[in-house]
Amino acid sequence: MAKPIQIAGLLRRTSISRTSSKVLRATLLDLLGKVPEVRGGDSEKGIHDLRVAVKRFREAFRLFRPVLRRRRSAGIAIGSKT
Repeated sequence: MAKPIQIAGLLRRTSISRTSSKVLRATLLDLLGKVPEVRGGDSEKGIHDLRVAVKRFREAFRLFRPVLRRRRSAGIAIGSKT
């Protein structure tokens, strides 16, 4: 079974944007840390842990998607001469 991810600095009064940033960063770093283990050998445990890490990141991203800022092109229209 994959080990839980420890995320330091989360409090009840931490803003949702800061929380989302910390959670997404921790889950992504965990995911990237599993890749060399899988590439180094063909261990089933390593593959399982990587799959769990991908699922955790995907779910964290899905959960925090409404909070993430969208890139907006304020006042820039395609084809305009500016």
